[in-house]
Amino acid sequence: MDLCLGCHRCCEKLVFPLKISLGWEKDVREFYEARGCEVRIKDGVIFAVLDFKCPHLKDGCDIYDNRPRTCRDYDGRDDFIIGDECAWAGKEVG
Repeated sequence: MDLCLGCHRCCEKLVFPLKISLGWEKDVREFYEARGCEVRIKDGVIFAVLDFKCPHLKDGCDIYDNRPRTCRDYDGRDDFIIGDECAWAGKEVG
């Protein structure tokens, strides 16, 4: 738990898939990149990656004990955006 409370990388990015019509991939990617979004592709799906700090992240998570289930279940090691940067990377969790 201390690693998560000191890391926060997963609380500082917002990643979402982009719905794209066939043939528009390049245009959509250019559209988001021109606006400062990082764009990543995984398994043929384009994702926009925004630097977007969670509003509950102050000196740490101010709702940690009551955080949403998605936050409790999240494992940054499996995240293709921050996986290698996750504080838990290379550590056994059990």
